[in-house]
Amino acid sequence: EALTRQVAALRFPLPRAAFSRSAWVLEPPPVLALMAKLREGGVPLKDDAAAEPYRGVLTGFNEAFVVDQAARDRLAKEDPRSAELLKPFLRGEDIGRWAAEWQGRWMIVMPTSADHAWPWAHMDLDAAEACFQASFPAIARHLGAHRATLRAREDQGRFWWELRPCAYYAAFDAPKIVWQEIQYHPAFARDAAGLFVNNKAFLLPSSDPFLLAALNSPALWWFNWRHLARMKDEALTPQAFRMVEVPIPRPDAAAADEAATRTEACAAITRERLAAAAQLRDWYAAAWGLERPPRALAEPWALDAQGFLDALKAALPAKRRAFTSAQTRAIRAEHAASIAPMQARLAALAAHERALSALVNRAFGLTPEEVKLMWKTAPPRMPIAPEA
Repeated sequence: EALTRQVAALRFPLPRAAFSRSAWVLEPPPVLALMAKLREGGVPLKDDAAAEPYRGVLTGFNEAFVVDQAARDRLAKEDPRSAELLKPFLRGEDIGRWAAEWQGRWMIVMPTSADHAWPWAHMDLDAAEACFQASFPAIARHLGAHRATLRAREDQGRFWWELRPCAYYAAFDAPKIVWQEIQYHPAFARDAAGLFVNNKAFLLPSSDPFLLAALNSPALWWFNWRHLARMKDEALTPQAFRMVEVPIPRPDAAAADEAATRTEACAAITRERLAAAAQLRDWYAAAWGLERPPRALAEPWALDAQGFLDALKAALPAKRRAFTSAQTRAIRAEHAASIAPMQARLAALAAHERALSALVNRAFGLTPEEVKLMWKTAPPRMPIAPEA
């Protein structure tokens, strides 16, 4: 009986034209109308950016081609020419909203001889391998330790030490927008540091601030929830072939200028938050022996001083939870020095994000009623709180 009442209350008509060869969107007519307005109010991303997204580098065996800072320094010390091949590298999980957090990883970038004029490009395997070892001895020794695996992998260049063909290496060095292959919330970041990404991420050769603001906006998260493919745990997969169709509104000059200022502020505050979190992790480890703090301590920005003290106490073994007066003062002092200032900065970030959302909504030409509908039918994990 309850199901019958629910169907009667919630059913709605759809025109037969809604059931086409494209993916069906089974939404009420007002939602479909808003989807149509967003499409009509913007241009496809591929046209707005005059480019299409690229997938990151697929090495076929990251254990050989991705190294940490210590290994990078050792290779460069053994042979200074190694530095030419070592590029700063982001994993998909390192990419956040507005900014990425580089974790000190490096990728050995060895384009295939089909794309690059290596001195061994036209030699047979034995001669080419000898030439490679003479040209980059440290890198050759490092990759040679994985020779059997690298030779057996499917994704490789002409020779086993090379990467598969890639026509867009220059795009990694240029300013770009990057994002993860799987998203639980809109997390697009701008990179101007020439970072490489792996095949769990995408890059778009554009540094347009308004485009970045639009991709991170509530309006496009609302749209993409109905446009992109769903994955486990209600994640979305912003794959290139679907992202190229995402509508991007065109701003006027004033909105474009404001977006440039505010997106840079968002990125700067995000980098400050990442740095503050890293400093706190060091403090937890040095002062309290907490190598892996729980989430409440890893991201403690909503905690007041007493809440911070309680969260730290809960994370420690029972025998260490009786704080001395000196320890209590030290914890409160750490909150005042590290967390309270960041709380003020995050309030400023929220103000910037709300203003950017309004810019995007205006560029789409959304009315107040349409904005209300967007929030009424909002998917999980909208990037900001509902507007008042």
